[in-house]
Amino acid sequence: MPMGKKNLKTLTVSLRNFRRKFQFSRASIDFDGLKIQQWWLEKGRVYGFKKPPYNDAIARLYWAYCKHDDAQTLRDSQENFLLAHIVPHIKRKNASKIVIHACLPPSNLRQHKVIADLEAALAIEYPNTKTPEQFYLEVRNLLGPPPLTPEEEQCYQNLKSQIFDSSCEKLLKNESAAIKSAILKWNALIKKFRHGGNGTENRVMDVLSYEAIVALHQCYSVAWSFFLQLIGREEKLSDSSAYFLAFWHTDRRLPSQDERADFHLFHGHVFALHGGTGFFLKTRTGRRLIAEYLRNPTSENSLPRLLHGLWVCLHFYRSLLEVHADSRKVQGELTIFEEEKQERLEGKLPRKKFWGKQRKRPHGLSRENPTNDVSGLDEDDD
Repeated sequence: MPMGKKNLKTLTVSLRNFRRKFQFSRASIDFDGLKIQQWWLEKGRVYGFKKPPYNDAIARLYWAYCKHDDAQTLRDSQENFLLAHIVPHIKRKNASKIVIHACLPPSNLRQHKVIADLEAALAIEYPNTKTPEQFYLEVRNLLGPPPLTPEEEQCYQNLKSQIFDSSCEKLLKNESAAIKSAILKWNALIKKFRHGGNGTENRVMDVLSYEAIVALHQCYSVAWSFFLQLIGREEKLSDSSAYFLAFWHTDRRLPSQDERADFHLFHGHVFALHGGTGFFLKTRTGRRLIAEYLRNPTSENSLPRLLHGLWVCLHFYRSLLEVHADSRKVQGELTIFEEEKQERLEGKLPRKKFWGKQRKRPHGLSRENPTNDVSGLDEDDD
């Protein structure tokens, strides 16, 4: 993807009692002749897996917005805030059992071949279209989540009550105590079900793991509504750049037939964070579809064409994950992962470098307690 030199920019976001600095990466991108200023946050820091983490700051900015909008007493807002803090304590592979989301390890992937194959698939499908409603339904069927059984629904409500009832009661009085309480209860359930849980309980914990990621994405989307205002004041963004950043970094909601609520186009996710859509920006047809939409966002076909292309990309991504999970010889042929390994052994590709120095374990972690389980702590201690 034609891209200018990446550079960093630090911006300070303030709302009510919230004030925090965020470090953005930014670069100029060429979308089929259309120059776009791309801004993004490092994914590892968004999810809280890399230091310094941003998941807490993003969630607290969301909570400051809830207070500003008098939505802090709504149970959904409270649970979103607390779930977002649980994300660093979940295993993303558990959430991916419910909805395909986890990124493929780049070291196991010949990206140039994957991008070429995806480009071929996108070119064949161009200029087919999908309405927002079709995209919503077909993505749900493609990636999940499957509906819960009555037994799972009962277990789901029970576990949610265990995690959130007392934590939500504390939230309006002491945010830090509420966060600590929710994390303690989450870790206690993980420890309880690690070896002794039945299929229903483990599946419901997988569902809650997925919902934690979606909750963080909702917080991220709200945060970007503030980031875009700030970036707009700091930089002279073109209309196309502003449209792209809003489309890529925020949860798009569209009117539904149910007058009580709109529907989430991407089921609560954002395109910037999903593992499958990153490949889309690296293909020629993907960039062309985005450029067509940005040049004329009100056109009858520009958004449906883009949505169809994104659906093709997600379908392709799922097939990649299935190959990656299977990763074995099929009908005497090597998978793309084994093919790369074979070429490295034959010297056709450079060998990967492995550093001898081991990464130090964070303070408090041990080989016996790698998840830093804190369920034995007194949740009332501050």
